[in-house]
Amino acid sequence: MDSVATENMPAATAHFGALKKEKDLMRAESVRIAKENAPSATLHFAAKREEKQAKRAEESAIAKANAPAATQYFGKIAEEKKADKAAGIAKAQAEHQAPAATQYFNAKKASKSS
Repeated sequence: MDSVATENMPAATAHFGALKKEKDLMRAESVRIAKENAPSATLHFAAKREEKQAKRAEESAIAKANAPAATQYFGKIAEEKKADKAAGIAKAQAEHQAPAATQYFNAKKASKSS
């Protein structure tokens, strides 16, 4: 087995050497194409960046224009929540005080009727 490997070594070396050269040539061609296309790629990505910035600016302008209405809307919701909470507290207090009030008025009624 060793003698077969030794006999085939020059052919294998030549084969893999050729593959390496081919790979190096392909890499060099890719680099050359990338360098040729670099200016148009730079312009392309600069245009994309400008589009994104313009879109962000437009969204920001819309948000700023809608800010007063949004503030008013969420302020209204906050006021409603406060009113609901106050009503809930008042109801709870009334329910808590109801037995004492009933007792008070029953005693008052009893003292009038006597």
